[in-house]
Amino acid sequence: MVPNGDWQIEIAASAEDVRFSSPLRVTGRLADALNVMTARPSNLVVKVGGEVSTTVTLTLKDDSFLDPAKAQLAFASSRPDVASVDAKGVVKGVADGAATIMVTATYNGSEKSASFPVAVVGSGHSAPFALPQRGPRTGKARRKATPAPAVDRDALEEAIRVRVSGSDYDPATMKAYEVGLQKARAVFFDAAATQAEVDAACRALLGVKAKLRDFRYVVANFPGANRSYGFNSGRSIWVDWANAKNELMQNTEANFTTHDPAKLELRFRLTLTPSDYETPFLKALAGGSFIKLRSVNVAQKDNDPDLQVFGGRMAENDEHNYGWNVAELVKDWGVTEIAIPLVTKNPDGTMGLPFIDKGFRADGKSRYSRGKIDWSRIDRFFMNLNFTDSFKNSATVTAKLEGVRVVDRTLEEEREKLQAVLDEKVTGGCGCPYEEAAYESARKRARTALASESVLDIRAAVKDVREARQALGGKVVADKSKLQELLAARVRDYSRYTKESVEAYRTVAKAAALVYRDDKAKQLDVNRVVRSFAGANELLKLVRAPVHSIATLLDGERSVEAHHLCVSLPADVDLSGCADYRVTVRYEVKFETTHAARPKNAGWLKLVVNGKARVWGEGTVKNETAIDLASLNCARDSALVAYAKPGEWMTLVHEVPVAKLPGEKLTRFEAYIFNDTGKYAPEPPDGIAWNNDTGVKMTVRNVQVLTDRPAR
Repeated sequence: MVPNGDWQIEIAASAEDVRFSSPLRVTGRLADALNVMTARPSNLVVKVGGEVSTTVTLTLKDDSFLDPAKAQLAFASSRPDVASVDAKGVVKGVADGAATIMVTATYNGSEKSASFPVAVVGSGHSAPFALPQRGPRTGKARRKATPAPAVDRDALEEAIRVRVSGSDYDPATMKAYEVGLQKARAVFFDAAATQAEVDAACRALLGVKAKLRDFRYVVANFPGANRSYGFNSGRSIWVDWANAKNELMQNTEANFTTHDPAKLELRFRLTLTPSDYETPFLKALAGGSFIKLRSVNVAQKDNDPDLQVFGGRMAENDEHNYGWNVAELVKDWGVTEIAIPLVTKNPDGTMGLPFIDKGFRADGKSRYSRGKIDWSRIDRFFMNLNFTDSFKNSATVTAKLEGVRVVDRTLEEEREKLQAVLDEKVTGGCGCPYEEAAYESARKRARTALASESVLDIRAAVKDVREARQALGGKVVADKSKLQELLAARVRDYSRYTKESVEAYRTVAKAAALVYRDDKAKQLDVNRVVRSFAGANELLKLVRAPVHSIATLLDGERSVEAHHLCVSLPADVDLSGCADYRVTVRYEVKFETTHAARPKNAGWLKLVVNGKARVWGEGTVKNETAIDLASLNCARDSALVAYAKPGEWMTLVHEVPVAKLPGEKLTRFEAYIFNDTGKYAPEPPDGIAWNNDTGVKMTVRNVQVLTDRPAR
């Protein structure tokens, strides 16, 4: 697709050797019509009386997506006596068998169709995917020459036609699928096959397809959640249902059921910055603080025990989510790396993806979830942090989320195994140049595979390196050089740390020493203890003093009205010895308009933008030597994200990276932002002559440097 406009066509031998060129003008427009349509069910197999929903995706001629709600959709079943479908695309199992669901979309005079098969099995079916066995045919065993009843093969044909392919699936499950596919084809092309045999073949194929195991690393990605948040009007921090996105940053649904649930983790980094560090996080946190995943909106209250009990007075309720209590995952202010295993022991005693049943989890704890979540159609991430009244009435909090996603750990585990094979040392050997070259070549290919995201390539590389090493001969031993270095550099002075953290550190150090002395230790064990011991310093918790002020940079207020709203304060604060402790700059800020006429709303604040809080250490004070603490922007992701009421004070706290300050000395603090309200054009006009130089005032007060370092 080429945009309208003037273009130049060139024929060249190289980028610098153009042999021919000609101008070209492109005009016209693409029809506002449907181009591609897909339809897929939430599950390929449904029990009698059960339901599955249909997801329809539409694109137009210009490759843009069309909201299905803007098109006219029609649903039909090839066998309503087996599977019925309503006007919303909800398919209901009626009787054992297989059926094809047809979907037609009409938009602006254009029409597209799609279809998919579903297999219906009885709730008490003992072997729903067993293909009936037929004895061998001979010339003596013939069917009677009576007219055979018509056999509906549409569902089986659709199941065969929509073939699974790709390099991200477990070979064992893929092999079972290929075998099932061949059996299904044999039945499909058997002219004498009965309806029961065709239906059973369809169920069998859809069954093995449902058991395919996917190895893809990023199962669900929620990039819209990755930003900073402040208090909302209710004085809580609300991450409002961020959409799952695909590689093209389009809204999508993630299917977790094709992965091993024991390998799935919800991960992200959470940084909490309060204006009051003196109140412990768990004392400030209140109930109603959850992290949740949600499946698509499907009203299923009739078949949902939880919503029947807790769904309120609504006739239907489409809220289906599963959640975790923040207090069980986050213990303190600052940075927390969160990794939530999705596998759990469910109310029925089975291990798998979690579900809720009548309000409570298997552990009997208070409910964090609602309704039957559909793990094949996850589309949103949510987080809410609620704080006690006493805390939120006197303090503020900024929360920053990074890397919100669900991953399959299989890739990481296979990489770990390959890295161990590469780290192992080979002593002795045949000394044959050819075998040595083959071994080095296998190692080179393995390093390439290690950087990939293909589980199968990594597994193949492990096999190749081991085979090349076997041909080389010699003795394989674990390389413990990194572990030796870590043990030599371990902490020996524990005087600054808490007793509990010292005990935890010593436990890890003892385990590392045992592996180091074990002559039979495998490289995989060595690497794991190296990784554990390398992060052991984080276990050591400093003995901290209550947060206290060590310097006042501004006692009182300072205001500025200009295009460049800047408050810059000289300082002389010695921070030597504070690098391991928390050092912050705390101050209050407010913005207000000085125009004689009052604006009708606070929309102008969204044009107070593009600022920073920053500090300097020893040396020349210039932009190049500044150390940024935080971005300041009333319109975007920043420490001011929650500032919405002009004239009100907001407390900001920024952590100072002491180790980056030249000389470990703070010599200047500065907070600035730009007045770009000259672009403000409210509707209806408010009669104010908005401009970039006047009309907006920033005031800063009570700027202090604080730390939790004990007194020297």
